[in-house]
Amino acid sequence: MSVGPEATLALLIGSSIAQQGHSSDESQIDPLAWSCLMTLFTGLFTLLLGIFRLGFLDSLMSRALLRGFVSGVALVVMVQQAITLLGLVEQSKAWGITEASTTVERIYFLCKHIQYAHPLSSAVSCASIVFLLAMRIVKSKAPAQSRWCQLFPDVFLVVVVAIVLTQSFGWDHQGLVILGKIENAGLLLPSIPSFPHNKHMKDLLVTSAMISIIGFVESIVIAKVYSSRHNYSVSANRELVALGFANVCSGLFQGIPAFGSVSRSKINDRAGARTQMACLVTGVIALLAILFLLPYFHYLPKAVLSSIIFVAVLSLLYELPEDLEFIFRIGAWRDLALLLVTFIATIIISLEFGTLLAVTLSLLLTIRETSYPRISIMVCALTTRL
Repeated sequence: MSVGPEATLALLIGSSIAQQGHSSDESQIDPLAWSCLMTLFTGLFTLLLGIFRLGFLDSLMSRALLRGFVSGVALVVMVQQAITLLGLVEQSKAWGITEASTTVERIYFLCKHIQYAHPLSSAVSCASIVFLLAMRIVKSKAPAQSRWCQLFPDVFLVVVVAIVLTQSFGWDHQGLVILGKIENAGLLLPSIPSFPHNKHMKDLLVTSAMISIIGFVESIVIAKVYSSRHNYSVSANRELVALGFANVCSGLFQGIPAFGSVSRSKINDRAGARTQMACLVTGVIALLAILFLLPYFHYLPKAVLSSIIFVAVLSLLYELPEDLEFIFRIGAWRDLALLLVTFIATIIISLEFGTLLAVTLSLLLTIRETSYPRISIMVCALTTRL
């Protein structure tokens, strides 16, 4: 299993930071310090879950609830990225769309302003998305033995080509928004970020707890898939302790929460990785890129970044039709209702509410099932009262 930042959890962090605002009020906390504290508390929550042997929590989240929540998150991210894909960032700011705006408001804005989409940004986005999707189809159809096809760096190729074309043809002067200069902070020493005002601690702790639970459930699902495939055992409590300790260290080094990643784990498995040495090599390469390659990303279009995120998040919806077909086939109408309720709540209200609703419904259903067990009478003995 490969551990690192995940789109779902990153979106929860971004949403939490956006809700705090960025005013000059002394009670407001710096966004960087907020994310570091959230990572630190997420690690502490996860570590405590492992110490108290609460690894059984992964069995509380039903597949229908998880599918509804993940599908809702995928749609939220896709709608957010659509504004950048179409080059409507400035229009969205003028319209009043902020980071705290709901998905429904963003969809309404897109419907009203789709005719004002920036042609060059839209063309770059469409070309990037079509190429990435085509490569995914080719990789899925290619035999497993053709490792060169499975490991083809399609995302890397898109990034390099976009940077070269933007710099060569001056697309940044034609309205295409680029990443620009990225400040390199260098190597950071471990430090404890400043704590926020008391009135913000509740939001910080609640969001950290939700990230801890969702991240652990996703991680243990991935771990169990590959443990059954490669015939080794997985201890949920040990995974909790390991993930908790990793996130505590990440928070001290100004990182963000890291849990099991489906996409990276799949790539690791296809590449033949068998130990965490593969993750160590990945981390070293990422560190070298941060230290020495940041200036080369100056001309990277933001539309290309949004295209990469859009395609990555789109993969979260791949299993939704199969799950819906299975639910209809067996007549699991309660699971269908749970999926729809979680999905709609995540889209209409917020990601935090969708997460809290999914966890709460899972606990209530577990309590109900254990309080009223199903008893089936298999045979009646004539000599008894049964």
